[in-house]
Order: sequence, then structure tokens, then C-alpha cells
Amino acid sequence: LGDAPGPARDAAFPDEADRARRELNAELPEDVRVLDVRRSTRIFCAKTNRDSVRYTYVVPSFVLMNRGEAMKALKKSKTEAEEEGRNGEGGGEGEFGDLPAALAEYRLPPEKMELLRQILSLYEGTKSFHNFTPRAKAGEAQACRYIMSFRAESPLLGPDAVEWIPIVTVGQSYMLHQIKRMVGAAVDVLRGTRTRDEFGRMSNLDLETSVPTAPSQGLFLDMSFYRIYNKKADARLDWGEIEKEDKKR
Repeated sequence: LGDAPGPARDAAFPDEADRARRELNAELPEDVRVLDVRRSTRIFCAKTNRDSVRYTYVVPSFVLMNRGEAMKALKKSKTEAEEEGRNGEGGGEGEFGDLPAALAEYRLPPEKMELLRQILSLYEGTKSFHNFTPRAKAGEAQACRYIMSFRAESPLLGPDAVEWIPIVTVGQSYMLHQIKRMVGAAVDVLRGTRTRDEFGRMSNLDLETSVPTAPSQGLFLDMSFYRIYNKKADARLDWGEIEKEDKKR
């Protein structure tokens, strides 16, 4: 079973797909659901038969603050905390524990959202990602990957009113830590700790640089695609309709 609606796992299911789905869901916790069951060929492998994959990384907007914005927010929060202390008030703990209110209330300005989208789009195409994984070096064939899209979607508000930015990428395949480091490098540019010029040269074979690895908690596999497999197999593995229904919920 996958951690999102899209991931597929190869298994031998009963002919009655609906019954199999109901029986599986009866054994699962309420927050984990099987949305569909499809029959595959006997030699099908969910990982090796896919021709592309989509991942999503969600990042809280306040981590995109530059140094000046962060210092201003922390100073404001310190003043508010001191005022609450004098009044005998205490702040509750939310998803981020004692996260200062000024950080939680931060909203990414439109111009910075546009910059983020411009930066992420530079990843698209066939390039060398030797700076984004410990598993490949410049010039090695395995370092070259084809990224179909890399984009930031509209912000979402979490339960604590913290703003989150979903970053979605589709590619043929990814290496160890690659997506997390791609996000980390983009965050560096938004923060002002890495220049846009250096960012644009990170796929150059003559440039080797360290890149921060974003936390793994924000990353999840969203969807696997089997377009080539679907052209050969009788039963299609296509979750387009299921995905549309899921987005309506």
C-alpha cells in the first residue's frame, strides 16, 4: 500500500475488485484508504514498469523569509511575548510547538512566489544533477535526469493557519536526496543565501558545490504513471478519474 492515492503496488487480487477494495479498507486505519484495485500482468512491477513519477514537497512559507524578514518577525514576536508575560497570558502549542506567531502568520508575497516559480522552472529538461545527490559525480551518465515539470502551486493554510507551499515535480526518475536538495537550493535563493546566477550554473559539469538537504517529512510520492505499460497491456493502470474524485473531497 502506498502513502498517497497514486502509488501502485503489485499484488494478486481477487476478480471482484470492489470486494477486494472493501476488504482491504476494513483492515486499514480510517486515514489510509484504498481507492481502486486494478488487475495487472503477472510480471508487473510497480516500480520498474512506471515511466514517470510525481512527487510533492510541502514547505511552510516562513522558511522562505530572507534574513531581514526573519529578524523583523522574531523581534515582533519577542515584543508580543514580553507583553503577554506582563499580562499573565500564555501561548498554546500548535503543530510547530512554540513557533513565534509572527512566523506562523507569514504569507509569501506574490513577487516572491513568482521568483520561486521561475527558479523551480530552471530544473526542467535533461540536465546533470551531480550536485543534488551523493550517489553520482559530474560527468557520470546516472547523474543526468529528465525533469518534465517542477512548479510551486497555490499556497494552502494548515490547521494552525500556517501557510504551506506545495512544490510538485514530475520526472522519469530521481536519485537519493535529489528532490530534497533541489528544494533546499531553491530555498537558498529565496532566502538570499545563494545567488540566482550560481543556481543557474549548478548543472554545469565544472561546478561542484554543497547543497542543503530539506527535511524528509515534507516529501511524499504522489503518483506513478504507466503510459508505456498501458499501450501494451489489456487492463490500463490509469488513475486519472480517481485523482479527479479525490480532489473534489
